[in-house]
Parts: sequence; structure tokens; C-alpha cells
Amino acid sequence: MPAPRLLMEMKIRSLPGRTQDDKRTKDLIDLCGLLLYSGVRPPPLSRSRDGSRLLEDYERAVKKTKSEEWDRVAASLEVTASAARRAARMIL
Repeated sequence: MPAPRLLMEMKIRSLPGRTQDDKRTKDLIDLCGLLLYSGVRPPPLSRSRDGSRLLEDYERAVKKTKSEEWDRVAASLEVTASAARRAARMIL
């Protein structure tokens, strides 16, 4: 199994390209679960051009996430929707 930080980075990279479907929700569930329960800090994404672009894309993806999707993420992780949102924003 890959290290939690590597999994987080993979999810951060894949989320912006996902459509509103089950894979996107699963990416959010996986990422928020890792951030909340793994005990591992988020990966240090560089502020290089590529890292900056990745963070911008990720932030846009998180902002356009609908409340129904946050509710599904929260239910899967047994947390509130606001806790799931806060976890996803730990990357930023």
C-alpha cells in the first residue's frame, strides 16, 4: 500500500479532472479520510509553477463541490459536512 502522503498527492492531482460522478466523490472521501485519520500531515506541495497550478486547480475543484456531495463524503466518514470541507481545505 502506498504511503498516506503519496495517496494524498495522487488524490489532489486527480480531483480537478474528475466530473461530478462517483469517482470524484470517492477521491474526496479518500483524501478527507487520509487527512482526518491517518495522522500524516498533507504533502508539502511546492510553490513552483507546477505546484502552484496544482493548488489552484485543486482549490477550484473544492469550491465547486456541491453540498450534496459534501453530505455524501461526510456520511461515509461519519463526520459533519463542515468537518469534511475543513479537511479538504487543509491542503491549501
